[in-house]
Amino acid sequence: MIASVQIVAGAITFDLGWKYIFYIMLPCEVVTLGFLVIFVPETASIRDAIYNSDTASAQNLETLAQLEHGKRGSAHAEQSKEETDNTTMTLMKTRSTDRRPQPPRKTFIQEMAVYTGVYSQDPLWKMVLSSIVIMANLGASWTIFVQGLVVAWYVVVSLLSSQIFSAPPYFFNAAQVGYVSTGPLIGSLLGALVGSALSDSIGKWMSRKNSGV
Repeated sequence: MIASVQIVAGAITFDLGWKYIFYIMLPCEVVTLGFLVIFVPETASIRDAIYNSDTASAQNLETLAQLEHGKRGSAHAEQSKEETDNTTMTLMKTRSTDRRPQPPRKTFIQEMAVYTGVYSQDPLWKMVLSSIVIMANLGASWTIFVQGLVVAWYVVVSLLSSQIFSAPPYFFNAAQVGYVSTGPLIGSLLGALVGSALSDSIGKWMSRKNSGV
């Protein structure tokens, strides 16, 4: 994606000037926002605490596994009334209230509403502070660091490529510097196609080796 941006931006800069990059990008952003609102509806909901596998206890995870296993119609879901009652009692002892049924599917008009309800019982100040506390988590910090490093790498490559290929012995103009990214664009497209074709089969193979997800 970054490579395609460099190709287009280089041609626009050479033919029209760098300001036209922003003139052309603005209507594209408006159209993208419209498609985002229409085709990516809000799917947030308040789920039971038993599904918070990162904070649930081992007993809750076992109960959740039994429930999910039963939904798939597995033969192991056949259990006696006593076992069912025990599972229900264990579920009620979790931090959540009684399990809520699946919310009904919203209509298109309902999805277009500006305000669609509250999706958290926590106060606003707590949610603001929790976003800062999350940074103390090693996994979250590592993810943010890696993503920032990837973005920084793209910026460095863009700057260096313009400096290298616009100088002797190349003397490339802005459009030609952008065309240099054609190779990475083709390589990324091929990698995406290969990865999408193999990801499902690799995931299923790993699940079988692990005796389940």
